[in-house]
Amino acid sequence: MRELPFLHLVFTFPSGPGFDINKDYGVKIPKNHLLREFNMGRNGNTERNEITLLARSNSSEPFKVTFRKDGERLFITCTCPEGLHGEFCEHKFRLASNDIMMLQHPGQNSEMLNAHLWVINAPVSDTLLQLLQILGENNPDEATVERLKGEIGKTMREGTVSGT
Repeated sequence: MRELPFLHLVFTFPSGPGFDINKDYGVKIPKNHLLREFNMGRNGNTERNEITLLARSNSSEPFKVTFRKDGERLFITCTCPEGLHGEFCEHKFRLASNDIMMLQHPGQNSEMLNAHLWVINAPVSDTLLQLLQILGENNPDEATVERLKGEIGKTMREGTVSGT
């Protein structure tokens, strides 16, 4: 299995007890570990419902990726052409996956961590994990990749998983 350059940044946790998603994804991730560690040292700002990050782009201006919480729903938007149409885009995908290389300004690392914590607890997290797992394979099934990208785009646009 090949490793994506940012896969190790997404859900890297110490070994130990955690929930087993091995049957679905072939990995074991203690999903709440990062959340517990972060909560122990947070600054108490729990009322916030929107975070905007600047994503690298090939144009002169970075794209704005906004994470917005509304109750139990999480909406993720981007100002790139695909993002403006509510479609899957690399900016939303990579920032939601905690890829620091996509940040325009390293000073937003803590903001990205906050946004990523929202993603971990949102319906989109399971589909993101599936896509990351498939992209890490030597010969990913393109039809499955495209299907998952479509689901992720819809989930980020609507704040829910299809069928929920």
